[in-house]
Amino acid sequence: MERPNTISYESMKASLSNPPDDCGSKASLTRSSRRRDLDQQFDCVYLQTWTTGSARRYWIINRGGSMVRQVDSPAVQAHLRSVLTREFNRGKLPNEMTAAPPVAPTDTTAFALQTPWLERTGWDQTYNNKDRREVLTALTRTFTSPGGREHRIRHGQQYGLDEDLVSPGADEDRIACLIRLVDVMICRCEETVRKTSRHMLCWLRSTKASSTYSKPFTLVQPSSSTKYRLLLKRCLAMVLRIYRLPPDKRLQVTGLALTRKQLQFLDAIWTHEAFRDLATLEELAGKYKRSAGHTQAAAGLGERIQNTKEDIGDNYEKEEEEEDEEEESEEDEIEDEENEEEDDDDDPNNNNDKNHNREGQRGDNHQEEDRGFTAWLNNLGEITDEEEYGMEVEGGAAPGSPEELIELLFGLTLALATQPVVNGQPQRTVLIYFSGILGFSSSPDGSAFLPARSYTSNLSGLVYILRLIFLEYALPLQAYPTLALKRRPRVGQLERLQSIRTKYMVMESQSPMEELLSLRNYGQVMSRTDTPPHLLRWSDDGQVVSLGDKISISMSQFRRLPDHFITEAVRLCDEMMFSWDPAIDLSTISDDMANNKEGFSFVMHPKNKLDTAYLQLFDRASKAHRNGLFRGNGWDWHAVFQYFKKDEALLSAILSTIQHSCWGLHD
Repeated sequence: MERPNTISYESMKASLSNPPDDCGSKASLTRSSRRRDLDQQFDCVYLQTWTTGSARRYWIINRGGSMVRQVDSPAVQAHLRSVLTREFNRGKLPNEMTAAPPVAPTDTTAFALQTPWLERTGWDQTYNNKDRREVLTALTRTFTSPGGREHRIRHGQQYGLDEDLVSPGADEDRIACLIRLVDVMICRCEETVRKTSRHMLCWLRSTKASSTYSKPFTLVQPSSSTKYRLLLKRCLAMVLRIYRLPPDKRLQVTGLALTRKQLQFLDAIWTHEAFRDLATLEELAGKYKRSAGHTQAAAGLGERIQNTKEDIGDNYEKEEEEEDEEEESEEDEIEDEENEEEDDDDDPNNNNDKNHNREGQRGDNHQEEDRGFTAWLNNLGEITDEEEYGMEVEGGAAPGSPEELIELLFGLTLALATQPVVNGQPQRTVLIYFSGILGFSSSPDGSAFLPARSYTSNLSGLVYILRLIFLEYALPLQAYPTLALKRRPRVGQLERLQSIRTKYMVMESQSPMEELLSLRNYGQVMSRTDTPPHLLRWSDDGQVVSLGDKISISMSQFRRLPDHFITEAVRLCDEMMFSWDPAIDLSTISDDMANNKEGFSFVMHPKNKLDTAYLQLFDRASKAHRNGLFRGNGWDWHAVFQYFKKDEALLSAILSTIQHSCWGLHD
C-alpha cells in the first residue's frame, strides 16, 4: 500500500457548487459559514485510508455498530441521552413514560458529576471499578472483637480465584489485636508532644521549610483524637488484609502494591512471638485505653485546649482572627502587670531610704554567700546524660516482648508515612490511596465520591496523625532499639526536626503528607463553591418534594402542615403551662398599641388582669410532679434549659402555622 495522503480542503472547496440565491451574495458569506458548509460534506470516521491512482479506495472501521466517530466522550453522550429522555417524558403520565435513560458505564463518570474537585483528586480514574471500590471499603473495616469470625470481602471468581475473598477468623483476631495496640503507640506520641517545647511545636505545625508558624501544634480533645485514631486504624487494617492476600493477587484485587520495606515490617509483625501471649497484649492495650482520657484531661488543666480545627491546622480566617485577639488581650494583660510592677518600683511614696539602709547592712553577708556559691559551682563539674535524664534511661524493648511489637507497629506506620513518590504519582502511595477510599460515597444522586465539603475533615485528621508520627520519629522521648532510633538529643533538636520536616512535611517535599496538605488546601477553596449538601427535588409527577434522601413530602401532606403545627403548638403550650388552662375570654382582651414602653404587652394591660399570672405559673412550675423547674432548694438547670428550648419550638410552631395558613390567601 502506498503512502496515505491527507484530505485537501482546497480541492474540496473547488468542487463545491455556488450557494443558493436566498443565501445572500458571495461577498456577504463569511469564512465561518463556508466552513459550516464544508462540514456538511463529510463525517468523522474511525479510520480512513486513501490511495493514489485512478481507482481510489478507502477503508472504514465500524465500532459499536456505527461508522461515524463520536466527537464527545461516552459520559457526555450518556448525559445527553438522559436529558432527552426527561424532555420526551415531560407532560406524560407515569404509565406512558419510556424506559429510564441508560446508565453510564461503570468506568466513566457522569458528565454532571465531573467537577474540578474530582479532576484534582483523579478518583474517577484511580477507582474506576465499582466492584473494586466495594472490596477496598471492606478491607478498611475495623472490628474490635471479632471472636474468631471470618470477614467476607468479595466473590473471588472475578479475580480468577477458586474461592471467595474471605479473611479467616484467626487473621481477624490478630488484626483486631494490632488495631488496639495503635492506641498504645499514639499515646506514646502524645506524651512526646506534651514534653516538647513550644518553639519546636511551632516548627512542627509549619508547612514551609524556612519559616515557623505563629501558634504551636497542640493535642486535640479526646473525642477528636478517637476519630483521628480510627483513620489510622482503618489504614493499618487495610494494609494487614492486603498483606494476607495471595501475593500474586494483591495488585489485581486492590490495585495497590506494597513496598519491600513495608513487607519486611509486616513479616516481622505477623510472626512476632508476642502473639503467643494474647492476654498480655490485651492487658497492655486496655491499660493505655483507660489512661488515655485521664492523661489528656489532666494535661488540659495546665494548658489551654484550642479548637479542634485549629489544632490540626484546619483554620478558617475568622477563627484565626478571634484567637489572635485572645492572644493579644493576654499579652496586654501581661504588659499591664509589668507596668504596674514598674510603677510600684518608681512610686515616690516607697520607703527607699529604709530599703537602702537594709541593703547596706546585708551587703557583707551577700558577698560571703557569693564566694561560697562560686566555690561550690567550680567543684560541681559537668552534668552527664545519665544524671540529666535519670529515670528515662532504659535498656530498650526485650526481644519478643509486647513493647518490641509496638515498636515494629510504629516502624510500619513510618514506612507508610515516608513512602517515596514514584514518577510523580502520589496516588500510588498507600496513604494517598487510602485517603481516596475515605472519599467513597453511596449518595442516591449517583455520585460515587464525596464533595470537598464533606471530605476535607478526613485530610485534616490524617495530617494530625502524621504530625504526631513525625515528631516521634524526630524527637522521641524514649529510644526505639528495634528501629535503631535514638531518643531526642539534649542539644540540636531543631536540626534533627528540620531534617525530617524538609524531607517529608513541607509543601516542597515530594511526600504523602505534602499531597494531603495540597488536597486539603484545594478542598477548602472548592468547598466554598460546592452545591449545598441537600437540594430540593420534585418527583416526575410533581406531587412529591424531597430533601436529600431522608425527607419526602407529598402535596396532600403539605396541605396538612398547618394542622400539624397547630397540634404541635397546643402540645407545647400545655407542657409549658404545666397543664394549667385559665379561663380567659379572648374576646374581652384589650391592648394598647400606642404604648411603646419597654416590656409592655397585652399581658400587662390592667383591664386583662393577667399581670400576676406569671406568679401563678411560677407556683405550678415549682410544685409540678413532672418536668418541674425546681429540685431540692434550687433551680433544676437541665429542666430550665429544656423549658427555654420548648419556648423556641413554640414560637417556631406558631410562626409556621401563620406562614403555611396564609399561603392560600395569595392564590
